[in-house]
Amino acid sequence: MKQQRVSQMTVFYSCAQEDEALRQRLERHLSPLEREGWIRQWHHRLIPAGSERMLAISQALDEASIVLLLISPDFFASHHCYEVEMLSALQSHQRGTARTIPIILRTCDWQSAPFAGLECLPRGGKAVTEWRDPDAALSGIAQDLRQMLNANTRASQYSRGIQRTALKYFLFCSLLTNVVQLLFYPHEKWLKIVGLAVVGLLFRLFPVNKRVWNICFSRNVHCLESSGRCQIHM
Repeated sequence: MKQQRVSQMTVFYSCAQEDEALRQRLERHLSPLEREGWIRQWHHRLIPAGSERMLAISQALDEASIVLLLISPDFFASHHCYEVEMLSALQSHQRGTARTIPIILRTCDWQSAPFAGLECLPRGGKAVTEWRDPDAALSGIAQDLRQMLNANTRASQYSRGIQRTALKYFLFCSLLTNVVQLLFYPHEKWLKIVGLAVVGLLFRLFPVNKRVWNICFSRNVHCLESSGRCQIHM
């Protein structure tokens, strides 16, 4: 059974019709990633019958997390692949909303193309069809994508950990401030005793270190209640 992952990404294939056979071979090599729930693959053959073709492609491209540009002479000759899908994918890449990865399927003059500054696959820019065993090239592409997905997952987990820590210390600072106010303003003696007990409990539950004090005395702590995240600018 496929394990659904929170970080599952949609992979969009930008491919000329003449390269459909190679695209299918690459899709099969990426199928383990799909079965494991890392990715969801999308290509034009998944457009439902009766749907507006160009609209479906545009929506899928906008929603994609990873765009694979399957580069070949026919890709360059295709107006839709080059002028529409590729340029849109590069804009998404620049905005940081999607990762665009050129994959050199067949030998062509791509070194001066708009995507030439991006890291291409297979490594070294050798076209898949130039390999003695094309499956070895496609397998290497799948391994590179797996490494990228693993790195993204680790970065996401680290970011969530930082956000949870920031939120915890933000709440700690807010509660500590209220308790300190309780201690220094005129109140009944028993309230001050309760306040001291709460302070002791807070310091017991939240070990205080340099990082805590930096957060406590920082004025640039912004908590986003809608998403449960805190942003700290030290």
